[in-house]
Amino acid sequence: METTTTESDTTTSTTTSSTTTTTLPNPPTTLTPASTTSEATTTTVELTPDLTAGLFFITIESSRDVILEVWADDINVESVDGFVVEYTNPNDPTSLTVILDVTSGWASEDNQHDGAWEISRAMAVLWHPEDGAYYNEVWQPVFRLVNSGRTYECPGEFMVQLADARASRMEWETTCAA
Repeated sequence: METTTTESDTTTSTTTSSTTTTTLPNPPTTLTPASTTSEATTTTVELTPDLTAGLFFITIESSRDVILEVWADDINVESVDGFVVEYTNPNDPTSLTVILDVTSGWASEDNQHDGAWEISRAMAVLWHPEDGAYYNEVWQPVFRLVNSGRTYECPGEFMVQLADARASRMEWETTCAA
């Protein structure tokens, strides 16, 4: 500690200062885990058909406005008139059918057919094997599109191929538009 005293004609002041030095230990060169034994646990959740249908419905319903906005420009869809997920047998997930009903702005049947192809391709992402909401190794739901009154129906396995870019327009016409 150091003390300094200064005197002048009328003022006397005293200043005191102190310096403290703290030495920190060196950091460790290796880290040691808190516990050396650990067991990895895996939880598998299997969705019932109702939960699967509900998740898919939420996916579509939550983005209905975005889908309509994109499709209105790209595919000339004027409205999404209905979206239904139905089972012919509620206890059998393989009986699941996804039904999308839209109204096309195209006047000619050929253009509506073109729009149906584009809508099928756009919806196919939901059947994609890596991240599709409706992909399952055992079964895939049927996709039924009603475009301005005309019905197209694609088997789930075909939607997986379409999602994975392994199906052509000609194959779609043979499989879904027949």
